[in-house]
Amino acid sequence: MNTQIPADDEALKKHSFDLIHFPLYLQRSVAPRVRIKLTEEAGRGDLVGFFIDAEERRSSRHVVLVADPEGVPTSEDRFFQAVHEAFHSACPPAATYIGFTRSAPPVYSPLFALAMLYKKYGRGIYRPGEALPTPCEFLAAGYQMKPG
Repeated sequence: MNTQIPADDEALKKHSFDLIHFPLYLQRSVAPRVRIKLTEEAGRGDLVGFFIDAEERRSSRHVVLVADPEGVPTSEDRFFQAVHEAFHSACPPAATYIGFTRSAPPVYSPLFALAMLYKKYGRGIYRPGEALPTPCEFLAAGYQMKPG
């Protein structure tokens, strides 16, 4: 799998903390083979895909990862291809698919450390056709620590 690159400081800065966190999520929380199913329930799903229209308004759709012995292996790059295809097929009219990220609860703990690592390296989005994350500014706010 192309996502298995050394996760040193340079790689994390280039790809975001999701270089480590997303594979952990797949290993710990998702079946080894899955079927990717679009859901109409807003905010409910394992992954969220983002779209942008000509006026730069963002929208999103979610998919759930359903355990399926005949499904796509989550340990292979074709998992990312299948996710991109699912979101691409769900692209609203006059919009462009820009990528996906995890929307399920984090698997890394403690959450304090997770917040610090995301603050340092950022959150990532998997751009169309890519199996490695790219830092994404509009996702950064999701894991900032809140004062006491």
